[in-house]
Amino acid sequence: MATKAQIDLFLSDPSYLALIGLEREHRLLFITDLTETRISAFLGWLFRPQEGHGIGDQAFRELLLNVWRTNLREELGHDVLAPRDILGKTFRDLLVHTEYRVHSGKDAGKGRPIDLLLVSRQNKLVVAIENKFGSAVHSDQLTAYRNGIAKAFPSYRQTYVYLDSNEENKPGNDYWIPLGYQWMIDLISTHQKSGLLSDRSLDALDQFKDYLTEDLALSGKREEEKDTLIESIARGHDSVLDVFRNYRKERISDLLEDPSVTIHEPLLIEYQQRRGLWNDVLDQARHVGVVQAAKRAFGAQLEVATGPAEVRLRLKSWARFEADPDKNKWVPRVVAWSGREGKGKYNVWSFANFRGVNPDVETGVRAAALQLRDSNLKKPPGAAQWVRLGLAEGLPIDRAGAHVVSELMRMDKVLTAVEADAAVS
Repeated sequence: MATKAQIDLFLSDPSYLALIGLEREHRLLFITDLTETRISAFLGWLFRPQEGHGIGDQAFRELLLNVWRTNLREELGHDVLAPRDILGKTFRDLLVHTEYRVHSGKDAGKGRPIDLLLVSRQNKLVVAIENKFGSAVHSDQLTAYRNGIAKAFPSYRQTYVYLDSNEENKPGNDYWIPLGYQWMIDLISTHQKSGLLSDRSLDALDQFKDYLTEDLALSGKREEEKDTLIESIARGHDSVLDVFRNYRKERISDLLEDPSVTIHEPLLIEYQQRRGLWNDVLDQARHVGVVQAAKRAFGAQLEVATGPAEVRLRLKSWARFEADPDKNKWVPRVVAWSGREGKGKYNVWSFANFRGVNPDVETGVRAAALQLRDSNLKKPPGAAQWVRLGLAEGLPIDRAGAHVVSELMRMDKVLTAVEADAAVS
């Protein structure tokens, strides 16, 4: 049970205050669930010339101008409209499709949805936009989009845009032009000063600009900063986190009848108003030693999913082995399992799950799995849905972190080599 002194230390800890500052939701736009679909819907509204924002086709013009500048600056060599051509045309006929389903020829059913497709029939121009928001997009997915759009619009000039708030991220595909958010912030700021827009348009644009500015400022830094703060809280306030762990198990009606709530009332209020955040903290705090060891080794290359009993890890580049990365079915992965009670020992195992594998690379991944599988394990059936690669049991947290790093390195080396061999053959 946390004492009053421990609660006071927690509530005054700079790491706690900084974490709350990161998560605090000031604006209506942040309170709503900003999914990739909603961001795409707002972008669609912004690009439609006839919408009530009052800026006509100017957003699309600015997009094309920034595409041209990026293409020139980075010497990408794409055939894009030049400024003199853009200024001499009208795009009032622009058709804007959000979540447009692209059929690449390999896709079954309805095809894969791309975030935005902008089409001007009058100018024989199609612009595809993939907005990276929350999930990684791998090169094969971008290739499939391009092949499908090229097939659907063979007589149109085609431009492919990879939109990401972190301009250091690149699409990894030569046909896609990387753009950040700054040009949209500048566009909105300019039109806010014009005095020609309605109050409702100004309010919508202002909220979206706030989001873009916030995301731009925090991109590439926010998660790293958050992880550091959680690590500090986990190491310094275990007694308080124990209180939160108990809150997580109980119904609120039971908590209110608990006499110990009197002393813990500030913690009860804190937990209830930010339940999602503190549940994430509890999950990450449980495995913080393992996760930090892996992040020190791999940095931004690492992808992590935490839960009460385990942490799952892989390298982001391994998404290329998935049939549909949007479904997030990790094929190769490493799992560190501590159990729900978290008694300080981990079992670490690595395996390949073939339920979501890309059929084009399945043979190569199965060959890699057999090469990676510990020699003391029996050979699995040829069509096994998942293959265990290695298992280490009863590891303390420091050894578990080191073993996770070792497994990730071992797997990546073999997976890269097998893929390279397949490309040569």
